[in-house]
Amino acid sequence: MEFLKFDFEIVLNGVFLPQTLKEKLRFYFWEQKVQYKVIKEFKIELSTKEIITIEKGFVTDLCSVPPFLHSFLSNCPDNVKAYVLHDWLYKNDWKRKEYGDVKAKKEADKEMLILANKLNKNIKINNKIRYLAVKYFGKNIFKRVKE
Repeated sequence: MEFLKFDFEIVLNGVFLPQTLKEKLRFYFWEQKVQYKVIKEFKIELSTKEIITIEKGFVTDLCSVPPFLHSFLSNCPDNVKAYVLHDWLYKNDWKRKEYGDVKAKKEADKEMLILANKLNKNIKINNKIRYLAVKYFGKNIFKRVKE
């Protein structure tokens, strides 16, 4: 059996043991504790033919799936670069000044779906579910103020 090699390393931010009911609900139904760091720079071509360079050291959570959904929507190895690209587009305010907030977010979400389908055509339904999730629930993340 051959193992896939990824250019990412896992970054753990300490161990958290939920105590209260509120903490348990947040932990099991929403919070994402694992982050990944890109250990080798790579380039991705967007549907617009623009080339994006994801720098070594970029930190991502890949796909922010609540823990209770991991068995249905695990991070598929073939599509990892699509999720990294999506996080990079959000964190770097890609085209935000040019397009405005609404259109820039919509385009970033669309680029994730296009790349995910290009990388693995066999799980288009899974890709579409992830796209709809970021379309409707990614607003709060995208609205954040650039540090």
